[in-house]
Amino acid sequence: MDTAAIKVGDKIYFAVKGEEGPGKYDQAKFMINGVEKSYTGATSEVGFNEKAGFYVEYTIQKTDVGKSINVKAKIHNTPVGWSEY
Repeated sequence: MDTAAIKVGDKIYFAVKGEEGPGKYDQAKFMINGVEKSYTGATSEVGFNEKAGFYVEYTIQKTDVGKSINVKAKIHNTPVGWSEY
């Protein structure tokens, strides 16, 4: 993601949604610039929405401005297991 037009303090969202198929998507993990945020149920840093899937809010830091943000996501499906995006 190019952050050239984003200011310090701006909030952005990253989302991951699984494909239609067997089982249920019940967990997600995001790795943002090397820091993990996980969704495991009621108490979580990651939200869930039926349309968007799992999402995490990220606040732009001074060190992000003009640089790329590295984001990886994993989503868990029962009975399939973890898939990485």
